[in-house]
Amino acid sequence: MTRYDLPSIPYIYDALEPHIDAKTMESHHTKHHQTYINNLNAALEKCHPEIQNKDILEILSNLDQVPNEVKGVIIFNVGGFDNHRIFWNNLSPNDGGELNGVISDAINSSFGSFASFKENFSSSTIAIQGRGWVWFVYNPFNRNIEYKAMPNQTSPRTED
Repeated sequence: MTRYDLPSIPYIYDALEPHIDAKTMESHHTKHHQTYINNLNAALEKCHPEIQNKDILEILSNLDQVPNEVKGVIIFNVGGFDNHRIFWNNLSPNDGGELNGVISDAINSSFGSFASFKENFSSSTIAIQGRGWVWFVYNPFNRNIEYKAMPNQTSPRTED
């Protein structure tokens, strides 16, 4: 059986100060993220031996195979695990500011400017009530960069 463990983050907890303080980072990592992992492991262990050995991405892309009676618990906790895994690896103490290259070109094409991109991202984030995520994604169908505001622990990976 696959057992999911708390992944380490690629920097120390105070590395993002003054933007995010060490106490917030440590609590979010060791308590919140760990809780999603504990609940995911428990749900997979006790309820669904047939999906215990699947990889997280395989579970996320095949949610129709998860039994309805625990689908909500699985979606919430697998999403919490995966979303936080992405979150930690997209933060860096040595990054920030305006972008260049392919990503900059895509932002300028989709939003007009980096300033407009930041404004749109902020307004999308503020619009979320309660828990949720705002995703910056590439849409291969229209070849645009988009925002997706999604509730709770859902993500673009869980969309049909």
